[in-house]
Amino acid sequence: MSKSSQVTTIDDAPSAPPAVKPKTITVSEHGASFSGERVTVTITQGEGVLGKQPVYLSVNGGNGNALVPRGVPCDLPVELFEVLKNAVHTVYEPDENGHVHERSVPRFGYIAEPVKAVATA
Repeated sequence: MSKSSQVTTIDDAPSAPPAVKPKTITVSEHGASFSGERVTVTITQGEGVLGKQPVYLSVNGGNGNALVPRGVPCDLPVELFEVLKNAVHTVYEPDENGHVHERSVPRFGYIAEPVKAVATA
């Protein structure tokens, strides 16, 4: 038996997994237009090859953009998080009478943690 081994019992409390530090996402070309508030977001993976690719988010067509990896907790400016929340696509579903109904569904699945307050000096 090695000196580093440890005997445990079923009654031992499980230890918490180590906390994962969110990756801070750098936003290009945003000037001073962002509030400074940030939110930790994990964008889930989707189907197929594209479901593994990073997600491009842009405010006002390039007034602040970032490439956000999937499956990794990331700190985003709240303005980019709003872009993610508002990203929807339309699906068309027939009902039992054959009528087609349109429905907007989220484009990306994500998990978000509460917004972090901006530190004031």
